[in-house]
Amino acid sequence: MKPRILILGGGVGGLVSANKLAKIFKDQAEITLIDRNPYHEFMPSYPWVAMGYKDPDDIRRPLNLLERKGVKFINDNVKEIIPSQNKVVLEKAGEISYDYLIVSLGAEIDEEAMPNFKEEAYHPWTMEGSLRLREALKNFKGGKILIGISGMYYRCPPAPFEVAGQLDLMLKAKKLREKSEITVFHITPFIMSWIFKPGFASLKAEPVIFFSSLSFTRS
Repeated sequence: MKPRILILGGGVGGLVSANKLAKIFKDQAEITLIDRNPYHEFMPSYPWVAMGYKDPDDIRRPLNLLERKGVKFINDNVKEIIPSQNKVVLEKAGEISYDYLIVSLGAEIDEEAMPNFKEEAYHPWTMEGSLRLREALKNFKGGKILIGISGMYYRCPPAPFEVAGQLDLMLKAKKLREKSEITVFHITPFIMSWIFKPGFASLKAEPVIFFSSLSFTRS
């Protein structure tokens, strides 16, 4: 009987695992990948979608293309993992058994963690969030932009600084940079002072305000 390898998550970790294992085992194992998203989306390019430099289809591919390599794809949501029984419970397909399990489900964005975040703030950490930010930037005519994080840990550590640099370039192209102020806050002074401040200076970007050691409290 062929070993059953189950991979949860179709992000970078899950996709690399599926491709590597398919190459190693060929037809000597049953490899299945499960993800609720029918696409693999290259998350580092979300900010490019937000800025309008790329469209969604430029950074995603259907996960069912894995079946060309002998990997079965199931588009479903994982509800429960039962290690004692070597089973995973899916929302639609029910229970599925495995001999070996790889969990690569990634991190979730908790938009409820900060008061009023969902209604008043924007982020490029999901495709939906990137497209929402993109629409907001289309109507931006100048003003103050505050970029930062509320705590550790978060997806893509360089993202706040990358977004600041992209906004600087985009606003220059639209001739709105002189009408705008970009501020970046972060909780790690080392990253701010040793890496990104010199980096922005070397790029000759317009002045970007940096500050750290910021804390949030619920009102």
